[in-house]
Formats: sequence, structure tokens, C-alpha cells
Amino acid sequence: MDDAVSMSGLFIKKGPVVQIKDGAGRTDVLSDNDPRVVYQGPLVVLVNSLSASASEILAAALQDYGRAVIVGGPSTFGKGTVQIVADLDQYLPRQLAGVKPSGSLRLTIKKFYRVSGGSTQWKGVTADISLPDLYSYLGIQEKTMDYSLPWDTTSPVSYKRWTSEKYNLDLVKKNSASRVKASKAFKLIVEDIARLRKQKEDSKESLRFSSFLAKQKFLKEEADQLQNLPVDEPSYIRIVRPKVDKENPTNPNYQKNKEWLKQISKDAYVDEAWHILADMAR
Repeated sequence: MDDAVSMSGLFIKKGPVVQIKDGAGRTDVLSDNDPRVVYQGPLVVLVNSLSASASEILAAALQDYGRAVIVGGPSTFGKGTVQIVADLDQYLPRQLAGVKPSGSLRLTIKKFYRVSGGSTQWKGVTADISLPDLYSYLGIQEKTMDYSLPWDTTSPVSYKRWTSEKYNLDLVKKNSASRVKASKAFKLIVEDIARLRKQKEDSKESLRFSSFLAKQKFLKEEADQLQNLPVDEPSYIRIVRPKVDKENPTNPNYQKNKEWLKQISKDAYVDEAWHILADMAR
């Protein structure tokens, strides 16, 4: 949570970022008090239906401030609550010391609210520009969980919206929709979402080993296809390492990071985010 507030503060001058209310109705406001802004240009935040908790705080704050355009699945996960883990051993009387360890309880004690007043619980953060969400077929969000707390609101707090950016969001949306509709990569993603949803709903499994092998082969081919989506046009994205990141081949994370940079340089969602940024900058 603190990291979400700090990261939000990198892109706004200063002000409240998130409200936190406990069961007694007491509300705390976490704010960025540093007026410095590390980047003042067009900003996009990519999300999907599994973006949850702190990532929703960041997306919600930058959306409320009008600082960023939220791009991705129709809505994020919707986890807007705070939990603690209570060690039950601490509450046992001395005469019951023999039953230790007695386990722990995970307790929900508080709820997150946007600076505009609405909770991120249940509803999550609605994307400004919606893209096909590869994880939507799972149907897993906070609102689908048993006994999850419902969405509600609290009083908004005073904050100053970002006014430096001048772009036509409706036009940016229209341009994005046209690109996605014509995209070979997103066409395959949409088809795969439909296939995965159908597969999830179909509980029948063949007991024939040959059928099992054929299905596994098909699933691998589908997965490989998603890993190697067609490029609609040459990518103009160049991943730049921060100067503070020194390349160290002996670092165990070096190869993993190198592969990650390679993947996002040809990622359909990252590529569309780049086009959206370009439209915002025009």
C-alpha cells in the first residue's frame, strides 16, 4: 500500500491518494506530500481482471486525478479490503499453552476508498479504454467470492486534478478500437478467450489415452501461438534500462529479466499502449 502511494506520487504534484476506513467508521487518508514529479508526459496504466489491491489503488488514484488513461480488461479484480493475520497463540491463556501452535486467523479490518469516494471493492477500476482480457474466461473476481464485502462509498476528499495534458479521450478510444478490430494478434486473443471459456464450461474428459495426448498437443499449440502472436506492423518499442540497473550476467535474475524484456517488446497489449500514448501526445 505504501508503495502504491509512493508510485502514485511520482506522477502527481501532491495530494491524497487513497482513503482507508475501519469498521468503526474512522477514516485515514494516505497522501503524497512531495511536490516533485518525475514524469509529466502522457501516461497509460495497463490492467487486467487479475489486477488487485495495491495496483488498483495506483490505477484508481491516477484515474481520479486525470493523470493517466487506464487501459486493459473492462474492470480490475475488485479487492478493496485490508487484512491482518492474527496469531492465535498470542490469545491463549497460560493453561492452554500445550495446544500450541493453534494456527492463525486472517481478518478483514479495513476497506479502501478512492479519493473520489467510491470503493475499489467489488467494482474494481473500470478501464478508460477496454481491450480483450485473456483472463476474463476464468470468471474470478472479488464479487464472485463467497461473503465478499459489497461496494459502497464514503465522502470524497479534496484533490486537484491534473490539467497539463490536453487530448481528446473519445478520439483516442476510437483510434484504439479501430486498431484492435484490425489486429491479427487481438483477433487470435479473442478467439482464444472464447475457446478457453468453452473449455472451462465443458466438464467432459475422454478416458482414452490417445484422446488425452491429442488434447494436450492441441493445448500446447494454442499456448505457443499466444507466445508468438503475429506482428501487425514493425514495433517501434525499444526497452530502455534505467541507468541504475547494471547488467550482471552472474545475477540469478539476469536471464529471467532479459527474457521478460524480450517478451514485452513484442507484447500486443504493450504495443497498443504505445499507440495510445502516441495518440495522446499528438
